[in-house]
This record gives sequence, structure tokens and C-alpha cells, in this order.
Amino acid sequence: MTPTLTIPPQGAFNTSNAHQCALACLAIYDAAGIVTADAHANVIDCGNAILVVFRGTKNIRDLITDVSAWRANIEGTMIHKGFYASVSGIIGAVKQAIDNLQARAFARLPVMVAGHSLGGAQAMLAAYR
Repeated sequence: MTPTLTIPPQGAFNTSNAHQCALACLAIYDAAGIVTADAHANVIDCGNAILVVFRGTKNIRDLITDVSAWRANIEGTMIHKGFYASVSGIIGAVKQAIDNLQARAFARLPVMVAGHSLGGAQAMLAAYR
């Protein structure tokens, strides 16, 4: 399933995109993608946009990431240490996948980021990075 995304004006909410992101979040539990010890993401070419989806808690390793709730001071901001470490381990591969899709498209496609549960926290930190 390739999500169909419409690009709303900056800052606008789009229920169709929200629905497509929710479906992608559900599908990632069974999808291949970029997998590290601490995170699982999928970078999807939607034609007119790129969707990066992070999977939520599925196994014991993910549960350990969830409960690693000590805060760390990262760039002057207190951040959940487990979430930050999991994103740090995958962000390079995610950025490379995005760059590859941008190069194939010969354009700067908008990038949307989504995730469920643990993946929602990872998505927020990945979008920041």
C-alpha cells in the first residue's frame, strides 16, 4: 500500500493525510524497512511527498526503550533518553533514504513524519533532527 498524500497549505490540517498516516502506522508492524536494534522505520515514496513512519512497541527491546525514561540534556533540552538513543541509532539511515528519494525525484519533496506509540515519540524527535 502506497499512501496517497495531498500537500496542504503550510500549517493546515488534512484529514485525508491523517487517515493515510494512520494506515501506514498500522502497516509498518508487518512491513520491512530500516531496522536497528532500537527502532524500526519505513521511508515511503508517495509520488508527491515522502512519508517516514516509525513503528510502536512490538517486542521486549522496544519495551526497554520505553522504560528508559531518564532524561538527558540534549542541546539544552531535557529529552527522554531511551527515545533519543533509539532515534540517534536510525536517523542516519532515514536521512539517507530521504536523500535518495529526493535525488530520484529531481525535486525537494515535502517530508511528513508519523508514528504510533513509541513510534510517535521517535517520529517527533526524527522530525526535529
